Amino acid sequence: MKVQKNMYSVLLIALTMSFAACSSTPEPVKEKPVQPKPQPVAQPQKPKPVKKVLKNSYIFHFKANSVQMESADKEALASIIEDFKKADSSVEFVIEGHAANVQLPKGEKKLSVQRVQLIANELKKNGIAADRIKTTAYSSTRPVAPNNTKKNRAKNRRVEIIIVNQ
Repeated sequence: MKVQKNMYSVLLIALTMSFAACSSTPEPVKEKPVQPKPQPVAQPQKPKPVKKVLKNSYIFHFKANSVQMESADKEALASIIEDFKKADSSVEFVIEGHAANVQLPKGEKKLSVQRVQLIANELKKNGIAADRIKTTAYSSTRPVAPNNTKKNRAKNRRVEIIIVNQ
């Protein structure tokens, strides 16, 4: 029985040591500090060339029964042509001529053709290639206002330049 008691004592000591080993606080694990990743250095970029964005269309008005443009529109055309010259060479210009309906169809057609030619010639004279210019004369068939007053007829005496392939 003495051997049995010794055995129990040894077993008890062993178990106590085991439990003591398990219940002790483990040493904290030392973690390496996280190093932030170096940020890439921004390289200076070359500025992109500025692309001139044109409006979709431009409108010019004319005096009654005439191919003479309103003076404000003459000045505007000169400025706009400079912008057209800076546009990409794929940009095309569709020039549409219109007239007020004053019950003279032949005269209205002739005026709308002459007005278109005037604008087209100004573009060509200022360096816009002829193959980039398309013209159409609509006479009084596409009014933007009824032709019942002088003010409305003035709105219909116009040439529109429409920008294509921008």
